[in-house]
Amino acid sequence: MILDTTDNLERYEVYGERFQIAIAYIKRVLSGEEELREHVELKGREVYAMAQENMTTDERKWEAHKKYIDLQLVLEGEEWIDYASVSLFPPEAQYLEDYDFLIAERVEPYTCLHLYPGYFGIFFPEDGHRPNGAGGAPSKVRKLVVKIAV
Repeated sequence: MILDTTDNLERYEVYGERFQIAIAYIKRVLSGEEELREHVELKGREVYAMAQENMTTDERKWEAHKKYIDLQLVLEGEEWIDYASVSLFPPEAQYLEDYDFLIAERVEPYTCLHLYPGYFGIFFPEDGHRPNGAGGAPSKVRKLVVKIAV
């Protein structure tokens, strides 16, 4: 798991072509050169992006992905994303292969990440996460999620 700011995006281009494609797209969106869209395939199903707008909540489930890395960037508002190693997921955690979702109700221990505009998290397959947390009163959050195939 990585937590960083958009000031350091270039640092992650060393992870290869798929990260380079993702980062180039993020830069175009942030500069206004490209309009944010609900879904855009940047390199087929190897790299694609989704714009999301949600109300934060405390009613969330844990998730992890076996086939994709998540790069989650907050554009407006703020959210809390809980993080825990997938090794802490309970044995009854269910994997939905068609959606590439490993889902768990409860994972402990975990730590909380506070993301607001300009902050992003990168979650690898070994990184369980529970996004969209309110951290107090529910509020609107707008974010960009880029899925990068492993």
